[in-house]
Amino acid sequence: MNRNKLDPREHAFRPTIAASYLKGLVTADCFSDGVLYRVTTNVLALKNKPAEEAELATELLFGETFIVYENLGQWAWGQSQTDGYVGFAKFNGLSKDVIRATHEVGVLKTFVYKEPDIKSPVLRCLVMGSRVSIKEENENFLGLKDAGWIVGRHLADINNKEVDFISVARKYIGTPYLWGGRSSYGLDCSALVQISLSRIGVLTPRDTDQQERNTGIFCGRDVQEANEGDLLYTKGHVAIVSTVNSVIHANAYHMQVVEEPLKVFISRLDANNDQITSIKRLNFPSAV
Repeated sequence: MNRNKLDPREHAFRPTIAASYLKGLVTADCFSDGVLYRVTTNVLALKNKPAEEAELATELLFGETFIVYENLGQWAWGQSQTDGYVGFAKFNGLSKDVIRATHEVGVLKTFVYKEPDIKSPVLRCLVMGSRVSIKEENENFLGLKDAGWIVGRHLADINNKEVDFISVARKYIGTPYLWGGRSSYGLDCSALVQISLSRIGVLTPRDTDQQERNTGIFCGRDVQEANEGDLLYTKGHVAIVSTVNSVIHANAYHMQVVEEPLKVFISRLDANNDQITSIKRLNFPSAV
């Protein structure tokens, strides 16, 4: 296969090195099996180049795993094991001590306390989707193998999912818009879709074009035919149809996550000579 046909966001290859799973598909000076690491910082930037000033491609969340194919000193080049995204991350946010996650954070943010007491020192703040491993319980708190305690009701068993991704998306209303962001500190439109769907157990690619190709069933472009729970894609953007008359999306116009009337959203597209490129329908109910 011609390497030009492979998306470098989804396949780990560069002229000097490539992942071993791509042998026979790409040419590179050497191939690497990679080493599995775990994210140990609250949110870890994944860049498109190994430089602080490089563009933020996406983010890795605490407890997620990342295969490192190349060690570049302060930087690691590898691939997220959550959505397959390839990029450069700082090594100081990674650890070879990979712990099997038992729970994930089910609220926008939660504190990790030094002791099972809300008055004890705060060790860190974790965002929705962060993955942790529980070793003990103490009344209203759960103790982490990493050290620290989290209020139990803020965590969900890794196998227990939400039933309605629209309700999850609504939790993010007011969250700042951040290009490449993937957390409740700041996120972009496709991350809102990805994280919301992940909370109901549906895995989707990271970027809008990847999602549009691979998520749901194409149902035309006529917004009058859109149903609650459909995804509306335009060039470089996606919005969730939250009711027959409204959408939720993270956007640079409001610079935050908003729920607004569908007709207002469409009128802004018209004013910018933009249009719906596809309506994608998921094959499960949006609510129970």
